[in-house]
Amino acid sequence: MFRGAAEPFVRRLEIADWFHGVDGLGDHGYGPVIRKAETDYAPSAMAQMIRANPGIELITLGPLTNLALSLSSDPSLSEKISRCVVMGGPPCCEGNVTPAAEFNIWVDPEAARVVFRSGIPIEMIGWQLSRGAAVLNENDIAALVQLGTP
Repeated sequence: MFRGAAEPFVRRLEIADWFHGVDGLGDHGYGPVIRKAETDYAPSAMAQMIRANPGIELITLGPLTNLALSLSSDPSLSEKISRCVVMGGPPCCEGNVTPAAEFNIWVDPEAARVVFRSGIPIEMIGWQLSRGAAVLNENDIAALVQLGTP
C-alpha cells in the first residue's frame, strides 16, 4: 500500500462522500486498515512494479491519476503492460455524478486521457456492472470465505 497523488492532474480535487460514504467504501463499517502505508510514492512504486513484471495486467478501481503520473514520467511503461481493466465510465447508463459521467473518470479526466492514449490495451468495465445484482451481500461474502482459498 502506497500513498498516491493527493489531487488530480489539473483540476481541484472533488470527492464523492455523498456516494461512496465518508470512509470511501459506502460506510459499511469495514474495520480499519492494519497495514501502514509504505514510504514510496504510489506512481514511483507502480513504475517499479511494472518494470519488474513485464506483461503485468492492471485492474484500476478508482481514478487513473497514479497510473497517468507513472506513464508521464516514463511513457515506455505502456509497452510493459499487457492489459488494463478500468472500472469506470457509464457506457450504457446514467452516470453517478452527472447524467453522463461516472466518478472515476469525471474526477480526473486529464489522467484518463493520458492512460487511454498511452497504447495500453484497455478494457472498460462500466459502473453499471458494479451495482445492483453485482454487489455482494453478507451471504455472498460468507460463501466466499467458506471456500477457504488464499
